[in-house]
Amino acid sequence: MSLSYLSKDGYIILKNIYNQEEIKALRAYIFKELKVKKRRGYGETSIHTSEILKHKKIYDLFFKKNLTDKLTKIFGRNFYAFNTINLLVNSHTPFWHRDSQSQKEHYIFDESYSVSKVILYLQKNHNEYGGGLLIKEGSHKPLFGRSTLSKKISSGSSRLQRIMNCFLRTKRVEIDIGDIVIMHANLWHRASPANFKKFGLIKKFGLKNVNDDKYKLMIDWEVSKNHNTAIFYANHQYQRASEGGFFYDASQVDYKKKYPHRILNYIKKNNILILNIKRYKLEQL
Repeated sequence: MSLSYLSKDGYIILKNIYNQEEIKALRAYIFKELKVKKRRGYGETSIHTSEILKHKKIYDLFFKKNLTDKLTKIFGRNFYAFNTINLLVNSHTPFWHRDSQSQKEHYIFDESYSVSKVILYLQKNHNEYGGGLLIKEGSHKPLFGRSTLSKKISSGSSRLQRIMNCFLRTKRVEIDIGDIVIMHANLWHRASPANFKKFGLIKKFGLKNVNDDKYKLMIDWEVSKNHNTAIFYANHQYQRASEGGFFYDASQVDYKKKYPHRILNYIKKNNILILNIKRYKLEQL
């Protein structure tokens, strides 16, 4: 797998990073220690960086050698990672969206825009319970199939892009328990359908009546290859932080003060460049 593959398809699936016993134990730990069913938040529960860093069993997942080796192969030596780790519980977002959508006219469709989500799925996709991913094929690419676009597109072009995406083919990404999906931030996607009519709806997009073993759990992180893109993205999310929620929480955390020395040494040894969500000197993109 390589960055060119990610640029072509918009996503990559990594298998066998974790074994089934690790994932089973992690699910049990999350239910016991984080008491997820007693919480209420964005569709149904969202647990942010500051709390995740209290739980070694969770944040250790992203500092595992075989995952680091895969990310290095895709994004290159000295790839950037953002100080954002988010646990989504029972979140079945039913509408199409981009994870870069808040940037509005700042969609960048050349190869230097390499911000991607690294998403760990803790369940297999199910026809009724959901738990997986749908994408619009090619929606991360610019209009008219051009491979590069050296400037930001206008907000009008952005609206046209969204309209054209409606005509792109929908693909169900086959996800198994423990799979990691690396997804381009510009890729149009949504959760695979869940049967809200049968199981009921709670707090936006959560299933109301669902057994623990079918509860949807996802943990995500964000990475980038390109320095300018990474700085631009960190600045953008810092500006959003005043709105509260996920990025506000991340902006309050300095990884150098919160990560244990063992992880800081691992980061240094493996040439991972961590960016806090804060204001940086922004170079021209």
